[in-house]
Amino acid sequence: MFNAIIIAVMAGLASALLAAAAASGVGIGLIFAIIAPLPLMIVAIGWNPLLAVLGGALTSAALILLFRGSTGVVFGFLVTLPAFLAGFVLWRNSNARAEQSAPTLQSRDLIGLLCLGAALYAAAITLIGALSVSFDYATLQQHLLRQSELVYRFMMGLAADTPLPQVGGQSAQVFINAYAEAVAPLTAAMLALIYIINIWLASKIVMKSNRLPVAWEPVATMRLPKFLLPVLVVSLLGGMLPGYLGFTLELVGFATAIAVAALGYAAVHDVTKGTSARFLILTVLWTLTIIFGIPALVMLAAGIAEIAFGWREKVIARRNLQ
Repeated sequence: MFNAIIIAVMAGLASALLAAAAASGVGIGLIFAIIAPLPLMIVAIGWNPLLAVLGGALTSAALILLFRGSTGVVFGFLVTLPAFLAGFVLWRNSNARAEQSAPTLQSRDLIGLLCLGAALYAAAITLIGALSVSFDYATLQQHLLRQSELVYRFMMGLAADTPLPQVGGQSAQVFINAYAEAVAPLTAAMLALIYIINIWLASKIVMKSNRLPVAWEPVATMRLPKFLLPVLVVSLLGGMLPGYLGFTLELVGFATAIAVAALGYAAVHDVTKGTSARFLILTVLWTLTIIFGIPALVMLAAGIAEIAFGWREKVIARRNLQ
């Protein structure tokens, strides 16, 4: 037990150090930002979710004592809590299966649930961040506009009192307004992606160590519930509503779209198994995604089609008949 506590504390410190290194904001700092939740995620999944809470809580306390601000609280919400929730879902499903005390999910459904849960948590944490600025939506908009202008001036090397120049014949305010509108939903989408990546990496590492509490099918077999399609459509359309209602729906829509796009990538990985061109297809797909990002929209469409029509199993079945 003592060794497990030490592991939890070290994992919390490792996550904090990764988050601190990510503050550089450039180069390898981006990688550190992406994997900051990973150490605590590994502890939550491989040992016990409560151990991850212990390691994260001690780290948060240390950050509060050292920096006298909200850093420790932010660490708790962004890193510790999602690690605990991912571990809790896996361990609860494992215990229910062992005790036969409640219905359990198939592995492919469990993977989808974790993916969807990560997306919804990302939307929720982004909303909490917005509410921490102001409960008045108009005030939040003004805050986002001010921050967007500061970012624009920093990127363009403009002093605070310098008039904003035109860009391509258009007022710089157009770009500032667009950035202010996009920053929150894009933040939710990015957080969703980060949490999904960390759950996948943590599960893979824990599985290699034979500590995964559940039987784990390949991630490529994951599936999402059909009710997600109307949720996606309603949230994206509802995002056009005014005030915090539209803002919240927009966050849910963008974050959920990440989960659906992840299903699209998983389906492509699944249907190309055993094909001679698999390596080439996946190499081109991921290279274009990393460099340009545009294939992600195609994968979103593939994920939507998979939920609606189940095209993956039809393709696999047709190939097996040949």
